[in-house]
Amino acid sequence: MPQVESLFNLAGVSTDDVEVLAVSIGPGSFTGLRIGLMTAKALAYGWDKMIVGVPTLEALAYGCPSADGWVSAMLDAQKGRVYQALYHWQAGMPGEVWPIRIVKAEQAFARLAELSAPVMVVGESVREYEELFATSGGSVIPAPEHSVMARAGNVGLLAYAKWQQGLAVSPAELNPLYVRRPEAEELWERRCRDKSDMKNTAGGKDELGV
Repeated sequence: MPQVESLFNLAGVSTDDVEVLAVSIGPGSFTGLRIGLMTAKALAYGWDKMIVGVPTLEALAYGCPSADGWVSAMLDAQKGRVYQALYHWQAGMPGEVWPIRIVKAEQAFARLAELSAPVMVVGESVREYEELFATSGGSVIPAPEHSVMARAGNVGLLAYAKWQQGLAVSPAELNPLYVRRPEAEELWERRCRDKSDMKNTAGGKDELGV
């Protein structure tokens, strides 16, 4: 919050000058998403402003215009998997072709290599899976270094366009785009399921014999 205040002071503006807020909604780190969204939503609520959520992969694609029009944004989804989406530039905006999905990194690159046109990859996967570009026959191209990571300015510009299209919502309506469930929830359900199986196997008794 002190950084937000410093930015206002540096820009010479006040909260009265703000018409709408913008925030990236994921996918990404669950903790980071919760902190970022709660900060933006709290500001929007306190200032009585509307808010626009921008998918993180769309913001990545927006920061990397491709001469051939095709851009695939990828982010780490852990365990050798990536969040992947495919966009095609039209009228100065990245239009979604493949919705965000979770897939193994090798499969993500292989599917891009099957397309009829070259595709530029943007996102941290450019650095993490450098060796996979060599397997694509030159049709899957890493984005320039300055375009690899998401930028707040791209989120703001995309949000402005969405706001003009009437896509702003109240802070209470905005939710994170997780794509997958938190690993903690999956582990908890698995633990409960395993415990239930143990009770059934033991004839209705748990491991303590109760």
